[in-house]
Amino acid sequence: MPVFAWTAAAAATEFYDGQQDDGYAEVAGASATPKPVGEDDTHATPHHSITQVMEGGNAAHKVSTWQCGVILFKSCFGVGILGLPFAFRNSGMVAGVLSCIFVAIMTNISTKLLVWNKRLLVKRTGKEFTSIPEMSGHLFGNKGLQVANGIILCCQLGTCIAYNIFLGVSLVAIISTLYPNPDHFIYGNSLGYNPYIFFVICQTLLFCMMAQLKDVASMAPLLMFAQVAMVTAFALIIIAGMVHPSVCDRDGSTAVFCKVHAGARWDTYPVFIGIAVFAMEGIPTVLTIENSMADPDRFEEMFDRVQFLITTVFIFFGTMGYWLYGNNTKSVITLNIPGTWGIVIKMLMVIVIFLSYPLQFMPVVEICKKWADGTGFDMLYNRTPPFVKDKGYLGRTKADFSERVKFCLTIMGVLTTGIVAISIPHFGHVLSILGSVTFSAVTFVIPPILFLRAKQGEHTVQMVMLCCFIVSMGFCITGLGLWSNVSTASVWKHKFEKSPPRVGSHEVTQAHDMYKEAEGL
Repeated sequence: MPVFAWTAAAAATEFYDGQQDDGYAEVAGASATPKPVGEDDTHATPHHSITQVMEGGNAAHKVSTWQCGVILFKSCFGVGILGLPFAFRNSGMVAGVLSCIFVAIMTNISTKLLVWNKRLLVKRTGKEFTSIPEMSGHLFGNKGLQVANGIILCCQLGTCIAYNIFLGVSLVAIISTLYPNPDHFIYGNSLGYNPYIFFVICQTLLFCMMAQLKDVASMAPLLMFAQVAMVTAFALIIIAGMVHPSVCDRDGSTAVFCKVHAGARWDTYPVFIGIAVFAMEGIPTVLTIENSMADPDRFEEMFDRVQFLITTVFIFFGTMGYWLYGNNTKSVITLNIPGTWGIVIKMLMVIVIFLSYPLQFMPVVEICKKWADGTGFDMLYNRTPPFVKDKGYLGRTKADFSERVKFCLTIMGVLTTGIVAISIPHFGHVLSILGSVTFSAVTFVIPPILFLRAKQGEHTVQMVMLCCFIVSMGFCITGLGLWSNVSTASVWKHKFEKSPPRVGSHEVTQAHDMYKEAEGL
């Protein structure tokens, strides 16, 4: 999920001008429907999916088409864009642009399949569907619900892993700029520790405490600041690259606009695809946004325009970032900004990501709570010997026991994000793996399968072929993305990314002289 996807539905309330009193009952992420007097709604919501937790925290009100477009743009404008310059470095300029457009088109079709499927189910059942797991549960039963929930849960945890990596790498870069002496204690050369691991452990411990906050939803207004800070940081990245020349390659060449690879780099091309899919990951929010529209028939028109704008922004930022920093483009693009500019940009992004982590992790906390209240742990509590209950180690009541189980599951989830961030500290490859596996499944595999299942026996041959092509593409992205990233040596070296050498440094001068000398030979 994006850094802002969790509040997609809540963001709609920013545009609401007054209370409705038209006799319609509204629920989060659902369109207004008449509620007959005396109707028993005890079983109106038989289960809760992860995306309901993400998207439906508060009552959503009907908003106009352009306002929904703004909300959709916010939900897609997340941390994935930071990896796009690195993605273009791995694909080549022309291949990256064409592939980005192709991924956007396929995402557009798959998203519309999801929305059309939702409308069909609403027409058949008279019930509202606000999430992918809800539709999966209706069409495939409890197993479908659990599989969809599991995939989206992996998306949430995976994004938190990427946050941990980004924070650790950025904090090390900030310290190295403030204390450029490599013999300083912060580098751990004399103390025998890795500064990246130190920072990841520290922030993971902080996140363990933040994940226990009872009212995490109250932090949602901070995302307004986060959005402004992120857009500011993106603008400063491009401006800084155009103002200050960069070291473009290993030969020490320095320029404002570096030489780029125009053709395709097929050996690392799947890395690009994974990051591109991750960047265009607003699809889990579209059902809530479509439900919140005053005129849902205009969703397709709105979505086409917003996605065109998003794709344009992504291509511009990705190509400009690669063009400005060349083969030294890092997956954490802020590493390419040296000096005071770099400290300001890195600090902005550190604040954004740090504030976003607990909101991003909140759906995981809610699911842990539902698991703790589930029948499995109920049976465990009932089978616990009485003398253990009397001691109070597991809680003296079932409610206490469930609370402690939720606490343990939450801590395990946060620790998992930290452990994986330490094990695979490369931001770009983690984004690519997430995009290739989890987000590819959410975007290209699940929606066509749900559509074919819902319209079984009613769809045309052309539509079946299109759905099969999209699903096959999703599986191909998963296979190729995993192979390309896992087979990359840098993934398993357990080394975090560092800032490239600065212009005029001894390292750059030495590399340039050696290159010139080799050229002369």
